[in-house]
Amino acid sequence: MHPLLDPFLSEQLMSEPLTCYAADFEIPQLRRCVFDLTSIDWSRSRGIAAGYDGYTWKIRIRGHNRPYALKLNRTQVLVNTMPPNESAKTMRYCNLMQAAVEDVESPPIMINPNPKSKSDALRNTYMFSQEGRQAGLPNANFEPMVITRIPRMRRCYGWVKINYSTLRTWPQKAQPHPWIDERLVRYVSPGKDHIAIIYEYIQETENGNDPKVVKEVTDFLWRAGFGYSVASLARNWKNGVLIDLSDIVHACGYQWHERWYGPREVDKVLRDDGIGLFNNRV
Repeated sequence: MHPLLDPFLSEQLMSEPLTCYAADFEIPQLRRCVFDLTSIDWSRSRGIAAGYDGYTWKIRIRGHNRPYALKLNRTQVLVNTMPPNESAKTMRYCNLMQAAVEDVESPPIMINPNPKSKSDALRNTYMFSQEGRQAGLPNANFEPMVITRIPRMRRCYGWVKINYSTLRTWPQKAQPHPWIDERLVRYVSPGKDHIAIIYEYIQETENGNDPKVVKEVTDFLWRAGFGYSVASLARNWKNGVLIDLSDIVHACGYQWHERWYGPREVDKVLRDDGIGLFNNRV
């Protein structure tokens, strides 16, 4: 099956127990959010970003003690284009890897500390699965690295489906504006269902991005098999947390390319000059 046609959403709820078998990694499906969006407190919520692929709000939900970021994709649910498909799968991989390191009853997660190829990336990803942990690396020609934790990653609370009629009941200040450039207009299609993914809201602080923290994250992503799809810019990081997961591509991803895979120099990751990936390798 073509990667873009793989099912990428699951009807399972985020509150259900998570398994980390190889099959879970082969067809990663993001689970459904349990939040009730009818409880959004719009007096304390607002739109914060708009772009080609979607619109993002900072929302407060009654009864919750923290804000969230809700990103509505302009692409219809029935169309498996890159943004909703690959972002959901990438987030699912991060969830699986987090669950794997929290499982201290299984054998250790052992990976190649210096992966270079597609097969290296796939093997390291596989090592987070139950089958990979059971098999280990008995014949490795390198000293395996044991993974006991993963660095701070943005938390995801799952996906929701928002139909156009529901969207129109939101206050005027919350309506998503069309995205317009010189050649294209993107808007939320009337009468259609759309995917939204709810993330942890990361508040930017005066301290900015600590290069050591960013380096820990980028090294983990590389060793866990993630490549890059576009230039990773400073504005995609807050407090050492990567907030735009469309920057990265999991090892089975449609846009994963060996040329865009490898360790990154932090000063190039955090620059804002818009230069592409080809100048961003170590």
